[in-house]
Amino acid sequence: MASAKKLFLSHKEGLPWLPDFEEVLQEVVGIEPILLERQPRKGLAPRELAESYMKQCEGVLFLLTRDLVSGEAWHPSTSVAIELEIARDVFPRERRIYMLEDRVKFPAMADLTTYIGFSPERMLPAIVKLTKDLREAGLLAVAHPVSGNPPLVEDETFYLLETLAQSPENRLRHDGLFSSYNQKYGRDRADFNVLLSQLEAEGFVGPDSRPFHGPGGGVVSKISLIRILPKGLNEFGARRAEKRAKESAAVTKTLRHLGLIKGKPEAAQIVPPR
Repeated sequence: MASAKKLFLSHKEGLPWLPDFEEVLQEVVGIEPILLERQPRKGLAPRELAESYMKQCEGVLFLLTRDLVSGEAWHPSTSVAIELEIARDVFPRERRIYMLEDRVKFPAMADLTTYIGFSPERMLPAIVKLTKDLREAGLLAVAHPVSGNPPLVEDETFYLLETLAQSPENRLRHDGLFSSYNQKYGRDRADFNVLLSQLEAEGFVGPDSRPFHGPGGGVVSKISLIRILPKGLNEFGARRAEKRAKESAAVTKTLRHLGLIKGKPEAAQIVPPR
């Protein structure tokens, strides 16, 4: 994680899903979250301490979760509200990113109207959007996979799109798609998740499911799948056409070099063997 950029993570205390979310940020998204409660106190007051560690980070991510209730509306915790105010003087607007839990009122002091909505029970769409926002803010170096292997290349995204496009109903289980990708390129699951997040952020693929029927014919559960979307099919078709054109051009060049094609490129004719 030495090359990962630091992101100050503002949150209320006691979130049961925070450790898992922190692990996703580190191992899948590819950033280093800084949690204030884990840092040395330095003998500073809480406000000064938060500002000190914010200044060591490239950006801030606010988890605006339910804490205080007023009427029918929920509000973030007091500590998060204080850090919202501090961050306005430390980071430019594009480097302040907000995730807003369902039914929580967006704080006026955030001075923004855009945020990532989420529910703790369904985090994947929010993480995909977060990855895109971090990339656009310059906080995510997506060219370098988590495992430290060589950078992700265009061929790998084409392979995933091709595999899905040629699968029954244009969809596969995550494990099946990962297994095929791993056998082809030797990447680990962390790299696969990063690449899949990029494709989801571009609107090329998306989550899907199919019912799993028990012995009596009733639906017992749902199987999670990943599906290539219409935009992804168009992208795959365009890339395949470009790839075939390049291959055709390479074959033509080789035949001309061997003397099996004569004439100008636009009017080339294959010379029949003697």
